[in-house]
Amino acid sequence: MRKKTSGTIYILTNPSFPEWVKVGFTTNLPQRLKTLNNSTMVPFSFRLFATYDVPCAVADKKFHDLLGEFERSQEEINGKTRRREFFKASPEAIFQKLQSFAEIHGTEKRLHRYNERKPSKQARIDLFSIGLNPGDLLNYIPDKRIKVKVVDNRHIEYKGEITSLTAVAKQLLNRSRGVRGPRVLDV
Repeated sequence: MRKKTSGTIYILTNPSFPEWVKVGFTTNLPQRLKTLNNSTMVPFSFRLFATYDVPCAVADKKFHDLLGEFERSQEEINGKTRRREFFKASPEAIFQKLQSFAEIHGTEKRLHRYNERKPSKQARIDLFSIGLNPGDLLNYIPDKRIKVKVVDNRHIEYKGEITSLTAVAKQLLNRSRGVRGPRVLDV
């Protein structure tokens, strides 16, 4: 009997190929994003658009079947056909399919959408989408002895206070503006 493995169906975008959306399954989303984004083969990082928590790995294959109306990346290599988890569609179109799937099964609470906000002058960083987890430590680049802890996808803890990367960067640099936290804090 095959063991069921719970995990997450994810929808990713990448500015390197904006007309394609990656739809896959993982049991460890932060690690999967980290692996994909550590590749030097793609000029830009993947962005997390949406997730759907599922009880078994076969769910993403079933969901791929529901995406039949969209062109899927496929090529012949050495006489074998390789099908990838990329679909030629907007992330919104794929999300709508996933949303319908969740509604039919009464599992809308398992569906999560990211990047819904219209970008401000500078887009806010989503710490989870770059492979960080709650509890991970970030270093202040000029002085690696100074560390902050990831609390959730937008917040960190510094000196017992929950705050943002930018607020801590301003404090450490003693500046009130023109500071981006990701530029002075790293893993």
